[in-house]
Amino acid sequence: MKIIQLIALLLVFSASSAQKKGKKTIVTIPSAPGIVFEVGKGEILEGAIKIKFAKDTKEGVNAETKYLTNLYGELNVDCKPFGSEFYNVNGKIYNLINIEFINKDGKTKDEFTTIYFDVTDCNKK
Repeated sequence: MKIIQLIALLLVFSASSAQKKGKKTIVTIPSAPGIVFEVGKGEILEGAIKIKFAKDTKEGVNAETKYLTNLYGELNVDCKPFGSEFYNVNGKIYNLINIEFINKDGKTKDEFTTIYFDVTDCNKK
């Protein structure tokens, strides 16, 4: 599974343009034109993936979906998001999404990950 995740991560960066900005990487995804992702670790609140330039909440949620698809594969085929929760911490809004990975036979694996998105900018419009 780690190899699949590594390949998916490499695809994100090969299909995206990226440049370093401090501890975060700036990523664009062709399927989300105009959206910029400031990518940290994503697995902790302090390293949340920040979505920039979304016009509104709907476009921000759509950008999350495209980012997850680009990273992990087709939703509900390769991985299944579940348990989305929002947090307001120090004036910033975060969306925590749990993800379960799916075997090629359609059965879920016992592998999970958690991704934090900083959606503060998506909610200011």
